[in-house]
Amino acid sequence: MSAGWFWTLIVVLLLLWVVASLKQERFIFVALPEPSNLMLVLKGLALLVVVVAGFFIVTQPVRSAAWMNEYIFGAEPERDPPPSLSSTSLSSTTPPTTTDSNTDWQCSNGYLCVWNQPEGLGKGCRWDKDDPDWLSGSVTCSWIGDEPVKSVFNNSSDTIAFYRDANFQDPVRCVEPNEHYTLEEAMYALSQRSTDPTCPEMG
Repeated sequence: MSAGWFWTLIVVLLLLWVVASLKQERFIFVALPEPSNLMLVLKGLALLVVVVAGFFIVTQPVRSAAWMNEYIFGAEPERDPPPSLSSTSLSSTTPPTTTDSNTDWQCSNGYLCVWNQPEGLGKGCRWDKDDPDWLSGSVTCSWIGDEPVKSVFNNSSDTIAFYRDANFQDPVRCVEPNEHYTLEEAMYALSQRSTDPTCPEMG
C-alpha cells in the first residue's frame, strides 16, 4: 500500500472514531453534558465531514490518495514528464525569414542565407529570389543596416552576387552554388541577385 492510500485510510478511521464518540455523547475523550445542543451541532458537523470526505474518496480515489500523500506525508506529487519534440515535428517546421540561430549553417534548400556572426550563427536572413533592397524589398533584413554580413550559405543552384548598395549597385562578392563559409572580412551589402552564367566585375 502506498503512503497516500495509508493516510487516506487513517483519516477515514479517525472520522469514524469521531462519529462513534459522538454517539456515546463524547467528543473524542471529553464527556458532554446532557442534554446538549452542542452535541447535536457536533453530530451534524461530523456527519457533514464524513459525507463530503467519503464522497471525495469514493469518486476521486487517486486524487484523494495523492492529496494525502502530499500534504500529510510530505511526499512530492508525481508529474507526467514533458512531451518530447520529435525530429519529424522539428523538420516539418519551416524556419522564418529572419531568424536567431544557435545551430550553424541552417539554410533551407534553394535559399541564400546570411548571418551577422561567423559559422552561420547569430541573426540571419534568407532569400529564395533576387532582392533589390534588403531594407525594404521582398525580405526585410532589419539588422543589415547596422551590422555587416560575416558568414554566407548559397544553398541554391545559382551563383549569387552581392551588391554594396540597393538596386544591384557596386558588386562586392559572388558565392558559388552550395558554398558556405565565414567571410575573412565582414561584408556590407544591401542587395543580391542570381548572376548565372557569369559573375559581375567587382568594383
